[in-house]
Amino acid sequence: MKKFTNQLTLLSRLRNLQNLTIQKVRVMSNIEYDIEDDIAYQEGEERGIEKGVKKGKIEGKIEGDIKRSIIGIRNFTAKNLSADLIAEGLALELKFVKDIQKQLLLTDKITTLLEKKQEPKAIVKKLKVNELLVAVLKEEMEKK
Repeated sequence: MKKFTNQLTLLSRLRNLQNLTIQKVRVMSNIEYDIEDDIAYQEGEERGIEKGVKKGKIEGKIEGDIKRSIIGIRNFTAKNLSADLIAEGLALELKFVKDIQKQLLLTDKITTLLEKKQEPKAIVKKLKVNELLVAVLKEEMEKK
């Protein structure tokens, strides 16, 4: 019976009647249609996983780029370079550079909270700082 149900479901997909067919099959019998056994479901799941992995890689690269930018801003600020020069040299928006420079003034507070084992998300919320700035400071603390 399951074989025929699967065939019927496959044919109903061709006419965009799959939802209605599954509902009717459930009413007519006690057989549950296991969507996870459906080939189209499995292919869709595979594609979804592939897209998720690709998206994760892109987001990871962007996050890494932003972290490197924050480190660069901090290092050049320590050498007394102006926000304009830093933005131009690192090819960043001036507003971003100024925002990070302002947040860098809270480095001592951030590191103190990290030393007290406070969660990074809580620090971000409490001090209204960039989460990647907190991540950079935490990573540096862990290296020491």
